[in-house]
Amino acid sequence: MEGEKIPLSQRQLQRWHLMKMVEVGKITLKEAGEKIGVCYRQAKRIRQVLKERGMTGLIHGNTGRPSHHRLS
Repeated sequence: MEGEKIPLSQRQLQRWHLMKMVEVGKITLKEAGEKIGVCYRQAKRIRQVLKERGMTGLIHGNTGRPSHHRLS
């Protein structure tokens, strides 16, 4: 993963930044969840994914795959 570029949207970057602020102790997890627009429970899940997988955890699992509803 070293040197690998991870394309993130503005929304994903905001989530990462706010979770880093939670980690440092500048804001609470509840405040971060409100700023992101998710409930406290979902904010806990986002924080856990960041701890386990890092920034790649913010990227949706289907990113880069073709849609199942595409036309042939």
